[in-house]
Amino acid sequence: MTSLDLYCKQKLNKLEQQNISRELKNIDILGANKISFNHKTLTNFSSNDYFGLAEHPQLKKVAKSAIDKFGIGAKSSRLICGNHELYEQLEYKLANFLNSPKALIFGSGYLASSSIVPVLCDRHDLIIADKLIHSCLIDGAILSKAKFLRYEHNNLLQLEKLISDNKEKYKKILIITETIFSMDGDLANMNHIIEIAKKHKSLLLSDNAHGFGLNKKTNDYAGHIKLGTLSKGVGCYGGYVAGSEDLCSLILNKARGFIYSTALPANIIAAAIKAIELIEKGDVVANLKRNIDLFSQKAGFSNLCSPIFVKKFVTINQMQQKHDYIIEHGFYTGAIRPPTVKEPRLRISISAKHKQRDLVKLAELL
Repeated sequence: MTSLDLYCKQKLNKLEQQNISRELKNIDILGANKISFNHKTLTNFSSNDYFGLAEHPQLKKVAKSAIDKFGIGAKSSRLICGNHELYEQLEYKLANFLNSPKALIFGSGYLASSSIVPVLCDRHDLIIADKLIHSCLIDGAILSKAKFLRYEHNNLLQLEKLISDNKEKYKKILIITETIFSMDGDLANMNHIIEIAKKHKSLLLSDNAHGFGLNKKTNDYAGHIKLGTLSKGVGCYGGYVAGSEDLCSLILNKARGFIYSTALPANIIAAAIKAIELIEKGDVVANLKRNIDLFSQKAGFSNLCSPIFVKKFVTINQMQQKHDYIIEHGFYTGAIRPPTVKEPRLRISISAKHKQRDLVKLAELL
């Protein structure tokens, strides 16, 4: 055994002893909300395809047309020869949808998050973030070399105190939060956070990966940078940032994840344009909200207009037993373990395409 293999084996053994080692599962997609796992057909409650658009026939149609016109790969980064008319259409549509002057598309949400923060901050600045922000935002904060502080989850009194105690020490302050938190399903009080940012003349970066098309309108603030993904509610792939013209121009010039990444395939861009059009029409949004309301009522959750519901457990074994029990009865949920989260949990994702009888049955099983 080589020294590299020995090193890897020791690390893997430690993960296995802690019962937190990961492995890939072979799961076949059988259509909207149906999967095959271990030769068993299950109703899927673990997907982030909240509006059920990933398999929508209109998205497939425009994606196929884009392949015929543009081919499979983008062949280059956007700054060389990978940019085209569909990118401009999508960015224009996104900016209007998000009520922002400008939007810029990245290759993924992770690329956007980890690349944008170092453009906004450096070692002379302070970043104050909610304790439960996504790891890509944490990576961005670390790469920026700014001072990095955390406030307890959704504790806005602590957020404001951290700003007051530190604002004289740094050139500028950036607040980071998610709008709907990915592993808890609860919401940030965006209007309150915006008011805090305004009051202290701080920048605000909000990650709306799980709230696209669901969020209530927030107060306007020029220092608010909106971040998100096209791979969840939009049913496609990619990430975006939205804000002022100057902000997006600076990001285009300085964000390493934008400059040095190959552009997205044209079929993905075309499908995302169509997806946003369908979300704007409102039918898929109404269907998702109806299903969220029904599941909230039947499972005893308080309805926060979030598509993510969480059932926590004391031990990983308790969580796994419940997960297996749900699979035996024909359903599949996310099973999330440390270190991704502190407490092991089942993560239930609601879709606009879920049937009401399945929502009621899963609520009973929980």
